Amino acid sequence: MKICVIGGGNIGTAIAADLARKNQVTMLTGHPTNWKKELFSHDTDTGEGFQAILNDITDSAEKAVKDAQVVFLTVPSFLMEQEIRRCEPYLAPGTIFCVMPGTGGAEFLCRGLLEKGGILAGFDRVTHVSRLETYGKCVNVAKKKKVRIAALPKTEVVSVAALMSELFEMECTPLENYLTVTFTPSNPLLHTARVFDLFGDYKEGMTWPRNILFYGEWTNFASEVMLECDAELQALCRRIEAAQNINLQGVIPLKEHYGVETISELTDKMQSIKSLQNITSPMSLRGENYIPDFNSRYFLEDFPYGLCILRGFIEVAGLSAPYMDKILKWYCQITGKQYYFDGKFKGADLAETAIPQNYGITTLEELGIFYNQ
Repeated sequence: MKICVIGGGNIGTAIAADLARKNQVTMLTGHPTNWKKELFSHDTDTGEGFQAILNDITDSAEKAVKDAQVVFLTVPSFLMEQEIRRCEPYLAPGTIFCVMPGTGGAEFLCRGLLEKGGILAGFDRVTHVSRLETYGKCVNVAKKKKVRIAALPKTEVVSVAALMSELFEMECTPLENYLTVTFTPSNPLLHTARVFDLFGDYKEGMTWPRNILFYGEWTNFASEVMLECDAELQALCRRIEAAQNINLQGVIPLKEHYGVETISELTDKMQSIKSLQNITSPMSLRGENYIPDFNSRYFLEDFPYGLCILRGFIEVAGLSAPYMDKILKWYCQITGKQYYFDGKFKGADLAETAIPQNYGITTLEELGIFYNQ
């Protein structure tokens, strides 16, 4: 099968290596000269590894996607629109365009692709926990046992899930509707709760003597904030189910997802995940100390293309979300962004978010029409 992978970061490299063992894989990257066709993947759980050979490496969207049967988009959410627009003219009807993960407003950005007969597939979470060892050459991975996937049109989801199960040699469960992926309480809640925990009291001039482990030193406060935000998300799901008869039971509460009952149990769980233990926080070195890195994906992606989206849907549903509000208010104050104040989405920077209101979804009825297509 001819496959294109867009984005040569952690997850793009991991899936390119995985799929290149049995398929013709082309990597679309802005830095093709820094790549080798021979990719090495090392499994951090088993200690085993393998080498895979890419079919091609290019920075030409036309060359990469023109004949691809499946395209995987793995770039940060704030880069999704430009990559989708670059590729759209060359995507043939019936092409499966997979976004991993499928959050960040992907379903809105891919409207043009859907109108020309393409299929959008969104993974609820990534297939691999991965970290580059050497850019364009080697990646360390821990492959998951199963993932879930949604599609638009939703009638295509069973066949798409079957194909992904075959490609990745893992269980891939089809989801009833794309909104389940949009609401998956992963990075949009996990990352934002933790950075609020880390930097909620930050003032200009504050520094840290070392970079804090993001998961390995997870705190009870981060767990509390994340669970409260998750409760607000679950209330949103119940409201939509009642109003539009959309089944959102697949938006699994975080306590159930992690198999915990209490705040402290969640903290212990987050600290104990082997593949995440050594990941550091979004901090940069200034002199001999560390400061928050507001240019990291944890800020540029997980707020405007994560938490803002969830809060936008809550506004559409006419509900309140005091914990999400508190985090968003802090984020706007600390970054100077004008997204959200006085309890409403309004401000000069609102257009750079992916809230549903920016794409014409302002009522529950409009929501129902879009996600039932």
